[in-house]
Amino acid sequence: DVNLLGVEHYKDHLMSFTEDSVFPVYATPNATLPMAFQVPLFSERGGGPPNIHAVVKANDRLYWISKNYDVKRLNPTGTVDSIGFAIQPFLRGLSDSRRVYTVGGWEPQYRIVWWAVSDGSDSQNNDAVGLQVDTGQFYFRTISRNAFANRTVSGELRLIGGGYSGFFYNDFDSSTTGDLDDSTSAIDADIMTPRHHLGQPGVVKKIPYLAVEFDPISVEVVTVQYQLDDNTTWSSFAESTLTMSGTDTQTGYFTIPAPFERIRLRFRDANSGERFRVMRYGFPRPLTTFVSRN
Repeated sequence: DVNLLGVEHYKDHLMSFTEDSVFPVYATPNATLPMAFQVPLFSERGGGPPNIHAVVKANDRLYWISKNYDVKRLNPTGTVDSIGFAIQPFLRGLSDSRRVYTVGGWEPQYRIVWWAVSDGSDSQNNDAVGLQVDTGQFYFRTISRNAFANRTVSGELRLIGGGYSGFFYNDFDSSTTGDLDDSTSAIDADIMTPRHHLGQPGVVKKIPYLAVEFDPISVEVVTVQYQLDDNTTWSSFAESTLTMSGTDTQTGYFTIPAPFERIRLRFRDANSGERFRVMRYGFPRPLTTFVSRN
């Protein structure tokens, strides 16, 4: 009595997905009923995927973008985590009518799960959102894909993308980007963090600056932006960009202009094609603590 979207083989079970649950399927000794459902691993309205192609097996886990604007992770212990809070505004901005066309794939070289999605009024999957499974960081790019698969390329297992013109591409290297089936320049890197209360939830804090340690690849110009509290638009720091060169880690300092309860950060390259890593970021102790909102 469920609307079954599809199944994915995981561990020693078939995991059957509905819009609201995940059910392990197991074999029975009954010849007239050789397969049966176990109890659901979780139950959450809209917590399942919009279709089975949005479910990706990677890093000994299953990942999917759910119908209720979240990213879910099924762990080896059988628990399901919600990990999409950091990008929920982006997920809520996707085309509702095209969520059923979401497709996902696993890029093992960079250990990133990628989903091709339709943003806003798009009539195709012209955007991709990636989850780096080791760091939990999300990445965004503009690229047109309606299918993903894996194959061996020059001895490496790589992610292959299917375009809308009927061609396949070695995806997510330095030669693929753009809202076209194929392009010749690299897209910018883009990292967004969750909203941080810095260990003091419900307290408005005055903190003078943010320190960020970067690991550049060669020559990069990185733009750092922020959102304070419930602001939904990105603002630039007075030191809006940091120019780096070489391969040694470098630290940038950015002045925080106003008190806040929570702060969210965004790191992106200012020039298309540049690459960098955010190694760590931190804040000094608050200069002033204002009245609690609790």
